[in-house]
Amino acid sequence: MSRIGFRAHWPLIAASLLVPLALFGVIAWQDRGALQRDVQEGVDRGADTVREHALKVFDTSAAVIALIDEHIKSMSWAEIAASRELHDYLAELGDRYAEIESVWIADGNGTVQSSSRFFPALSGNVSGFDFFRAARESRSVVFGE
Repeated sequence: MSRIGFRAHWPLIAASLLVPLALFGVIAWQDRGALQRDVQEGVDRGADTVREHALKVFDTSAAVIALIDEHIKSMSWAEIAASRELHDYLAELGDRYAEIESVWIADGNGTVQSSSRFFPALSGNVSGFDFFRAARESRSVVFGE
């Protein structure tokens, strides 16, 4: 090819390289945006699922606490600690609700008086746990591990 022929075709050669490169860049940028939107939608769906599950767990816990409160409201701490029937009731609640792994009842000092797992309840004290301290300070029910 002569020097004059190359100069005459230089714009065509440049265009044949730059146009596909530019198209590739535009398409890559659009794919990147679509991928980011897809990922964000997936994260949002996952967050909604986790939020709904957490709300279900809290609702279930509140319902179980109300059932237990109704069951033990006329019992003394000594009766709670000695009641095999209460232990069986707590175990049945734990079996009925998949969200509940176990139920423990502690007195105002944090001493465990009854549980759904063991009868009699294992001697233990939960007064050092954050959820117990929060419940004592707020004088309300606090959900904890």
